Amino acid sequence: TLINIKSTIKDEIFHDAKIKFKILNGKINFDNTIFINKNIGSVKVYNSDLFFKNDKLILTASILFEVKNTNELFSFLNTSKKSRKEIKDIKLNVIYNFLSNQIEFKNIKIDNNEVSDQFQNIVEGFIDNNSNNLINSRRLLNELIDLYEG
Repeated sequence: TLINIKSTIKDEIFHDAKIKFKILNGKINFDNTIFINKNIGSVKVYNSDLFFKNDKLILTASILFEVKNTNELFSFLNTSKKSRKEIKDIKLNVIYNFLSNQIEFKNIKIDNNEVSDQFQNIVEGFIDNNSNNLINSRRLLNELIDLYEG
């Protein structure tokens, strides 16, 4: 199934979305789903599965964030000028537990480069999705940008 969404709301994070999902052998996948911000770039989903395991609803997915315009990204994040670095893409794996609202990020690569252990430790600040909001997420993302040596 394919769902195309276009937003006309000015301040939406994503302007367009193409959500694809397939049900196969009791699992749902969202491979080739894409979310587009016309100014910043796109987020693509692949190698995904949504399934029940031990009475938990789990989503696993690989994510590719392609940055079209780093200046727009840093403007959105309110990143200080001295911290801004050129970033073309970010790849990572996500494990999300819908029932506990916990999220894990694994195998993070920026422009195909592994990230430091210190970087990964800060990423763990996102694990409790209940405490994530735009302000907190911007703060954590800017900490990560400061650590990235790019």
